[in-house]
Amino acid sequence: MENLKELILCEEIMLKKFLNIFDISFLSNNSKIALAYSGGIDSSVLLDISFTLFCNYKIQFYVFHINHGLSPSSDKWLIHCKNTCKIYKNIIFHSFKIDLFSYKKNIEENARIKRYYALKELCQKYNIKYLLTGHNQDDQAETILLKLLRGSGISGLSGIYAINKKLPLLNNSNIILIRPLLHCSRNEIAHYAQLHSLNYLKDESNNNTRYTRNILRLYVIPLLEKLFPGFKKRFSRFAYHAQSAEKLLNLLAKKDLKICSKEKSIDIGKIKKFDPDRVKNLLRYWLNKYNTKKPSSIWLNKLYNQILEKKCHKQISIMHAQYHIKSYRNQLFCLKKEKINKNINKNINQSFIWDKESKIIFSNFNGVLYFCPVTGDKIGINVSWLRKQFLLIKNKTGKERLKLTKNSYNKNIKNYYREMNIPIWNRFNLPIIYVQNINNTLNFNNLLYAAGIGINYIYQTNKGERICLHWINLDN
Repeated sequence: MENLKELILCEEIMLKKFLNIFDISFLSNNSKIALAYSGGIDSSVLLDISFTLFCNYKIQFYVFHINHGLSPSSDKWLIHCKNTCKIYKNIIFHSFKIDLFSYKKNIEENARIKRYYALKELCQKYNIKYLLTGHNQDDQAETILLKLLRGSGISGLSGIYAINKKLPLLNNSNIILIRPLLHCSRNEIAHYAQLHSLNYLKDESNNNTRYTRNILRLYVIPLLEKLFPGFKKRFSRFAYHAQSAEKLLNLLAKKDLKICSKEKSIDIGKIKKFDPDRVKNLLRYWLNKYNTKKPSSIWLNKLYNQILEKKCHKQISIMHAQYHIKSYRNQLFCLKKEKINKNINKNINQSFIWDKESKIIFSNFNGVLYFCPVTGDKIGINVSWLRKQFLLIKNKTGKERLKLTKNSYNKNIKNYYREMNIPIWNRFNLPIIYVQNINNTLNFNNLLYAAGIGINYIYQTNKGERICLHWINLDN
């Protein structure tokens, strides 16, 4: 009888903590929920509690097991997880194997990245909206301690969020990551597993002191618990306060970005008016929108100093992860390295005929040419004439000249780029279109259209059926 009372009390406590984070009462019929299941004690308890709650709802419940292949027992773990799921009714089990043998350094971090990638793939494949993981209060304490030791800022000290709606690792805003056991201690989880006689796996790598987190778990955390009983709960409270502070900083940064942003860039003149901490907060937020890794304080100070010292003739240029931060005409841009000067020194050209398509994709130029109908008395290119022409699309050489109106000057296209504030790195992705002649010569007279600038005036008309040309880079 005492055991039964203890079991009921334990279950009530765990269910309450679960529902405080993930209120399932709002879920509609046939909602799809997935659980990341390693077979360890945390995910085993989460599976049991989830099943207890979900069995009264018409929920499609999936269980995903990621096989890292690092342990000699990996295949046995997969079998265990598959067989365990058969005990529970109406659970859909899927596994995903990842390869980590090519990584010799940072195995723990790479395993985490690969694991989330695999979970994202499975969620997308089965159209999952909610993904549950078994992180607990002890994991939160370990994470905060690690971040403190690494000198992290407010963002790092926010630790693990109970609910993540836009987790960069998942790179999919449609997937909501939920950690229903985050307020449960490891002791509570172990107590639940014992009372419910759950069969779970013990990962031998948890005792491997090669991993920093294991050193904390095995040696540092027990000592802290002995010296400061209940410190894990206080760390959780600290994380809550840090998360609140981070949200406020993000709200401020969002407001500042609205003031300072211009399309895909930031106005350097405007951010210079802010105090240093506010500028750095804005830059962190801005970079985070590109899903790049969080910048260090040293790197951020370096960028801020370049902004502060910037003169009109001096351009900012600094690398960060897979991105290049550059300035042009007092605007700051964040660009993927592989997209900068993609077509430099490439003599690409392609002949084509237009047959009234609304658009043509030119993969060699990484863009799309749109043929847009013109109405009223607006100028354009005569449709009947254009259909009879052999056309050529090619990279610019820098010597091309163009005249947009009858009374304007015949100017080098470089001058147009400057006037239109087109950054240097974008110019290489703007092709030129020619009308091919018998002699195959390319000059001002047969230059039809310069992407990003306009149509040569000698081909413009306001009579008959007309179209205008519009170029869009696929990188945009």
